[in-house]
Amino acid sequence: MIDPQSAKADAVIGAGPRGFDGGKLVNGRKRHVLVDTLSLLLGVMVTAADMGDRAAAPILLEQVAAAHHRLALVWADGGYTGSLIEHCPAAFALVLAIVKRSDSMKGFVVLPKRWIVERLFAHLMRSAAWPATSSVVSPVPRR
Repeated sequence: MIDPQSAKADAVIGAGPRGFDGGKLVNGRKRHVLVDTLSLLLGVMVTAADMGDRAAAPILLEQVAAAHHRLALVWADGGYTGSLIEHCPAAFALVLAIVKRSDSMKGFVVLPKRWIVERLFAHLMRSAAWPATSSVVSPVPRR
């Protein structure tokens, strides 16, 4: 499963790439991750938040396909449609399957396969392994 997560980047965070994600209304960075069915991280790429999902996906998929030769199927959300679906089998020998939301669904609905990557994001945000890019550790107050 491939999915991005936008995160705010404060001025105190390093001078890495930043941008504005118009869909999420976030000024900062975007983490593009690819996980397996157990939510284990196979690949990650950090870009400016204004980089689109379709633009970042070929770079990440190329790196992951080179490292994980047995990978054959990648699930993605509707943000990865278009020419990328035809590009994946030809360039990486991967099938990109889009998990779509039904037009009849109203409000929040858990989509099939989407929980796999969301579980990784939740786990990483709860742990100290991957702090939010906007967080700054404040010093311990002196007595």
